[in-house]
Amino acid sequence: MKYKILGLIGGIGPESTIDYYKMIVSRFRERIETDDYPKFLINNINITEMLSYVKTNQLDKLVDFLAFEIKKVQAGGADFAVLASNTPHIVFDELRNRVDLPMISIVDETFKVISKDKLRKVALFGTMFTMQAGFYQKVGVEYSIDVLTPDKISKIAPTVGRKTQ
Repeated sequence: MKYKILGLIGGIGPESTIDYYKMIVSRFRERIETDDYPKFLINNINITEMLSYVKTNQLDKLVDFLAFEIKKVQAGGADFAVLASNTPHIVFDELRNRVDLPMISIVDETFKVISKDKLRKVALFGTMFTMQAGFYQKVGVEYSIDVLTPDKISKIAPTVGRKTQ
């Protein structure tokens, strides 16, 4: 059977790249009910360079950098791509418009699962960039889901679980 080839942009967080790899293999084999393994390419990018663009708010350079890396997996035969970390989703919309390869957003996929569970309020814990950039909150609005970050949670935390007299 011919399967599509995933281009995984990894190395953004080596630990998350390993987790994605294991999860993709496991879920593929469960869903397809096969002994086959999925075909995918991992482009292990330089996290230090990527984060330097994020930290200095050089988002155009971040898009250029990630687009270049995505083109590598496309040249290798990938049919679609995913970024193996939340932080680079800061520029996901711009990136998706820049590359020819279809991309899967882990933010969109997260909200699809959350909405199936009928949750209307969730907590977001992640890097400072992920929590402050607002891309989870933006997508949350599209799904009518409120996304709370630790700063918002700390404002309501004193009243959580407190009995009223």
